[in-house]
Amino acid sequence: MDYLDKILQRADVRQIRAFLLHGVEGLETDTRLPAQRLKEESEPIYTRLQALYPNPDAYDEALYDLSRALAAYAATYLELGVMAGARLARQLLGG
Repeated sequence: MDYLDKILQRADVRQIRAFLLHGVEGLETDTRLPAQRLKEESEPIYTRLQALYPNPDAYDEALYDLSRALAAYAATYLELGVMAGARLARQLLGG
């Protein structure tokens, strides 16, 4: 059973994500909580936008445009991930 335990230890979603994104495994995974990671990674762009657009209306417009673009990326990659997951599940189930 030792080999099975080793396989299950490697079945970490972050390791799978790293492999799918970068084509390698063993990259150091980010252990921050999702909310913390999002906050820390997004702060620089909000700071930059505020510096570039000191006018509140212009800042809001730029933020709206950025949010729309990011939402489109997120929705598209979620759809791709669901389709890939469905195909993998079909293969695993022998179909």
